[in-house]
Amino acid sequence: MPTWLQGWEGKDAVSVVIAGFALIFSIYSALYARNNKSREDNRSIKSQLNEIILKIIETQSQSNKDYQDAQKNNTVEHWQLQSAAVSQKLIALARLAIYLDSQSKSPASDIEYATIAGSLASAGDPTAETYWKKAIERAPNHLYEIFNRRGYADYLFTLGRQKDGRDMYVTGLNILKEDTDTVKYTDGYTHRMWGISEQNWGYSAEAQTQFSKAEERFSQLQRAHMRDFALRDLNYVRNIQGVDVHAEIYRQSDSIEELRDVRNSH
Repeated sequence: MPTWLQGWEGKDAVSVVIAGFALIFSIYSALYARNNKSREDNRSIKSQLNEIILKIIETQSQSNKDYQDAQKNNTVEHWQLQSAAVSQKLIALARLAIYLDSQSKSPASDIEYATIAGSLASAGDPTAETYWKKAIERAPNHLYEIFNRRGYADYLFTLGRQKDGRDMYVTGLNILKEDTDTVKYTDGYTHRMWGISEQNWGYSAEAQTQFSKAEERFSQLQRAHMRDFALRDLNYVRNIQGVDVHAEIYRQSDSIEELRDVRNSH
């Protein structure tokens, strides 16, 4: 008999053992319930964060569409008046997203951090840089790392740190080395976005240099439909002003899907 049961006999000893097991089971149940509640709370936070991120993307998308419509209808001044309210909405949503992220037991995804960064940047909030860096760190693969570096590069241009922005674009160009159409298209798109950054800030010569490099890379694409699409799109952005680069960051993935649809239709 265990030492701690000595002095107890018969039913008393059995009762003590049963009570001990009951206590252990009770503690285990309480810990399990607490951990389960913690997991449920974390899932709820993640769900709320996802909803906020989608609202930010929808707001930005609608604002970009409204700007395009304003350009066509010559009502840009009216759009500018409305844009102040849009910026306030974006910063409010971004701050709520940051709060939810701080309450979560696991970090947000790179796209979520990039979306937060873009919203903060639109309001001139300097903490946007922190979230661009987080987006780069959380990238699940090299392709998304390039996407996020391009967004960070353009943001650096808005801060007047053109050299840092150019260095960031160069870093993105040096990540993928394979000689595939995906890499050629990604490189071309990076030069394309770099050209837009230069063009938006008045560096016309530098912009044309990057657009020419984009054209050279796109022209190397083996697939005709992908090549024609990329060159046609490049020609469009080359001849307009004020392209929203943040809206372009993840557009490459959309473009790849469009190209796949084009190929499948032939």
